[in-house]
Amino acid sequence: MVNPEPQTPYRLDYNANFRDWRTKLDSVLDQNQVKYVLTEPKPPEPTGATPQNDVARHQKWLLDDFTARHVILGALHERVYVSYHRHKTASSLLEALTAHFTKPSMSRRLVKFRRYMEHRLAEGKSVYEHVSEMGSMAAALESEGVRVSEELQVLMLMNSLPDRWDETVGGLIVNMDVDGPDEMGLDKVSKRLIDLVLKKDQEDNPHLYATIKVAREEDLVEQIGKDFYFDLVDHEKVRSFCILKETPFYRFKEEVAKEFGIPVQYQRYWRWMKRQNNTYRPGYPLTLMEETVSVKELIDNRSEVNLFLEVELGLDLHPIAPPDKTRDVILLFFKLYDPEIEELRYVGRLFVNLTGKPTEILSKLNKFAGYALDQEIDLYEEYKFQPTVVCDLIDKNLTFRASQLEDGDIVCFQKPTPVEIGVCSLYRNVQTFLDSVPIPHSSRSEANTSVAFYVRGRGRRRGRGRGRGRSSLGLFTGRGRGRGMSNGSGLEPPARETTIDNERGREEV
Repeated sequence: MVNPEPQTPYRLDYNANFRDWRTKLDSVLDQNQVKYVLTEPKPPEPTGATPQNDVARHQKWLLDDFTARHVILGALHERVYVSYHRHKTASSLLEALTAHFTKPSMSRRLVKFRRYMEHRLAEGKSVYEHVSEMGSMAAALESEGVRVSEELQVLMLMNSLPDRWDETVGGLIVNMDVDGPDEMGLDKVSKRLIDLVLKKDQEDNPHLYATIKVAREEDLVEQIGKDFYFDLVDHEKVRSFCILKETPFYRFKEEVAKEFGIPVQYQRYWRWMKRQNNTYRPGYPLTLMEETVSVKELIDNRSEVNLFLEVELGLDLHPIAPPDKTRDVILLFFKLYDPEIEELRYVGRLFVNLTGKPTEILSKLNKFAGYALDQEIDLYEEYKFQPTVVCDLIDKNLTFRASQLEDGDIVCFQKPTPVEIGVCSLYRNVQTFLDSVPIPHSSRSEANTSVAFYVRGRGRRRGRGRGRGRSSLGLFTGRGRGRGMSNGSGLEPPARETTIDNERGREEV
């Protein structure tokens, strides 16, 4: 019979972590379906009167014990093997190993302590890996009965950094002393160290890093109506993540999960698109395929990119999986204008079917606003703000497709303005209100990350084309030049016969 080979290259040495080894061993024994021989005693030797089933069970146990014993022996280092290979059964062999490796051993303690003391951050190794290794070494000492306090782990971690990091360590120590003992825990020190190293490395190698700015619905609620009125969010005021471009995108999602508490499987990201009319809106969600690539591939090697994080909540207000997104379903954002107090604020978003009509969602909008469900309201599309503000009144009896609405569009709604308010108010509707507030500069935060698209010509009510949209050919990086769109490579899109409605800034096709 050929001795079975173990399923893992990890072999038990006198300086190894016995608990880790035992965990891996149990997995291999389970895979071979022989782990039971460690706990089930050997069946009695069969006699002439032994039933055939018991004879078969005895034979099977012997074969399985043989397999288990050789799996264990194969997972021992040669130095350990010579001392334990004489054990006849798998259970006696493992009991002897357990007795030796779990009892206090001064020699193992000394070896692990020296390894812990002398460990240094190797050149080229990431600080994330180093922090993890130091934690594993501390745990290995703990397994030998040596208590390694959190304070000692902090000191050992900082002492393990190379001399060239003295300035970084010095700055970290100063900050810790200023902030007090609450900031001296291992987790907080590790995070500070990682952040400092990341910042230093980014300064030294900026081409290796990307900044991803993540806008959330909370940002829309916080900003709209205070010092921000047009579009949806000021990206300079949202949470940003500095991350290596080679990082897989799913790793980035894990970082977001730690920061916001949103499980990875419930996160859906949307690309922001700069439209031809200078508005900036979420354009389309990332596909599953896009999320499997590196950050570098996803952002086309740019240094900065903006994303919108969509999170759906269930009835218990806990995150749930986002709904399916098809071409006939679009995402709309809603702002409420109150002419009585002349206030604009963000109230929510909805997925709607293009074949549906605004009349079908009026009750939901009233619920957003806190109105009676049958309250009459007027709907306006916030179309553009440069060079002039344009808010088109939406015909509630037309379908969303007929109204030329698409992903990322903003719908403002309000109660019809009573006559008495209209007489004394300068801003009786959202159009007049937006005319009165400061218009943001055209050089927005997306200046380095703007995306340009071929124009998708579409008819519009009153026979006008909207002059904005996406191409099925994909997105192109770089700044738009004139009325055409550039792909940033010097290649121009195919020429098209177009005219421009100068008053509305919309392209006629």
